[in-house]
Amino acid sequence: MRIGFIILDRNPTREFSDNLLEYQCDAVHLGIGYIAAFAQKNIAHCECQVLRTSDSSLADILKFLDYGWDLIGMTSSLFSLHEAANISSIAKKIGKSKIVIGGPEVSTLQENILAVCPSIDYAIYGEGEITFVELIRCIKRRDNFAKVGGLIFRNEYGVIIKNVPRRFEDNLEIFPYPDRQLFTYDHAYHSIIGTRGCPFHCSFCNSTQIWGNKYRMRKPISVIKEIEYILKLYGKEKLFIFQDDTFNFNEKWTVDVCTMIKELKIAWRVRGIRASLITEKIAEILVESGCVGIACGVESASDSSLRVMNKNTTIDGIVKGVNMLKNKGIHIVGNFMIGNLGDTFDTVKQSLEYAHMFTQADFRITYPMKNTYLYDYLTTNNLFLPEPIPIIYKESIVGRILFATPEFSVDERIEAINLALKAKLLHNVEYD
Repeated sequence: MRIGFIILDRNPTREFSDNLLEYQCDAVHLGIGYIAAFAQKNIAHCECQVLRTSDSSLADILKFLDYGWDLIGMTSSLFSLHEAANISSIAKKIGKSKIVIGGPEVSTLQENILAVCPSIDYAIYGEGEITFVELIRCIKRRDNFAKVGGLIFRNEYGVIIKNVPRRFEDNLEIFPYPDRQLFTYDHAYHSIIGTRGCPFHCSFCNSTQIWGNKYRMRKPISVIKEIEYILKLYGKEKLFIFQDDTFNFNEKWTVDVCTMIKELKIAWRVRGIRASLITEKIAEILVESGCVGIACGVESASDSSLRVMNKNTTIDGIVKGVNMLKNKGIHIVGNFMIGNLGDTFDTVKQSLEYAHMFTQADFRITYPMKNTYLYDYLTTNNLFLPEPIPIIYKESIVGRILFATPEFSVDERIEAINLALKAKLLHNVEYD
């Protein structure tokens, strides 16, 4: 079975940053790495290769598509759906490969993804490893696709069928480590995850749509053995970054993992810490284990806004956790949002005043995602703008306003964003 994976990320607004806590174009795509590793474990004679469109020319892409794959697997974000439709159309003209698409945006759009991308045969929503393997088996056996949980497909009449969701796997140890050797390893850090899912239900986040409602943890020894495996392959020169949504939800698990990492003597960071759940015990072991930085989702410094967002925290709780980490000398990035439900011009000013308490603060314009309370509320109340309003900085579009509320008008949103720009805190902007 020959499988060609395509990572779609040719995005003109791609974010690059010297700050390693920001999203960068990592050399290893963990989703594809996990999918490929599980397929190679369970499918005999499974050949896998990866192409990333962001660093490929058109000639590279055409050559890759012409290889004669049995199956082409794509992963897409919201910003790359147009690219997915174009590349899948070209692939169908070049050869007879079946095409499947997955990724967070598929879990959000679900069956609509095949309507947007008419040349794609299948889509996988939810946790993808087992569904992907069952899809391959169905293709090989010409079996009934209707029995594959988590799969969306076109039947013999071209009708789009969405199968029942797949139950999320409780035992994460059945999944082998991501196949890192599929990728060109030239980046500055190693990505890794120790947990899947988030136990919270923030109004703007669709994590539960992707990972389910249950917080699932790998065994600490499994996380450590993966780090040891990476160190054996590549040495200790690179930083490790945990990409978990909520790394510290379970104190015992967090302490156990950090205690084991301590023995490895590596430098590492975390992209998803719940500040209000930081305890002195967690703060102390983070430092002792070599953690040099964390990022936490603050969203707003207003308790009333946090309540509307269903953040299940308070600004006092966040400040308490942040101060514990600051006192230990840990680099802290505070991530804020501008324009969420519950936000007003005054609450954004309040958030900007709190920015100084972080080593670094990052403000982002709120973008509603489907299958969230935020998106449904805006749709129900007809609050989306007829046309997005671009935010211009130095003749470049650095963001867009998609909606407004009675409490926070378009003009006020523009003024609030300009305050963030003036403070050089708006995300994804090149300042002097």
